[in-house]
Parts: sequence; structure tokens; C-alpha cells
Amino acid sequence: MVAGTAAARGTYFYLAGVEVADLVDLDSSFTGMRLPAQRWAVFPHEGHITIASTIHAVFAQALPAAGLTAGDMPDLLERYGERFNPRTGAGGLEIWVPVK
Repeated sequence: MVAGTAAARGTYFYLAGVEVADLVDLDSSFTGMRLPAQRWAVFPHEGHITIASTIHAVFAQALPAAGLTAGDMPDLLERYGERFNPRTGAGGLEIWVPVK
């Protein structure tokens, strides 16, 4: 389960979240989302946070080359580790895509 603040951006729903044990006691200012158990493909993105080209390459090249198709919601997750610096946008991240 993920909880966080959400905002609609164009045609996407963007949720900055954190894993929680339960959504029952979630404050009403947060949005809760249950992610179904599913298979994920994980793609590293090194360098600056500018990830549009990496996301395009994942869907246009990497998934088809691996014989995979995008799975159910969400479209993708961005996972930021300890190396990521939110002030500079550097340090890399992972792009997680549900796959079939």
C-alpha cells in the first residue's frame, strides 16, 4: 500500500508516496492506493532526474525487445534510493514498470 500527496499533471496522476502497512488510519489529506501483486521490470536511470528519454526507451525499446508488454496500473513507479539528492536532482533512480 502506498500513501502520499497526489496531483493531476496533464493526463497523468502523479503520486509521491511511501509504503504504509494499512490505509485505515490514513489522514484525509493523503491519498491511498493499493497496488496489486504483479511482475515488475526494473530499469536504472543514472544521472540527473530528467527521465523522459529513459521512460520512452523503456516502452518503445526495452519492453518489446524483452518480449514484454506493460501490465496493469500504475503505468510506472519511480524509486529513489539513498544516493538521490533532491536538491540537485542527481544520484539516479529506478523506473519500475508492471509487465505481462
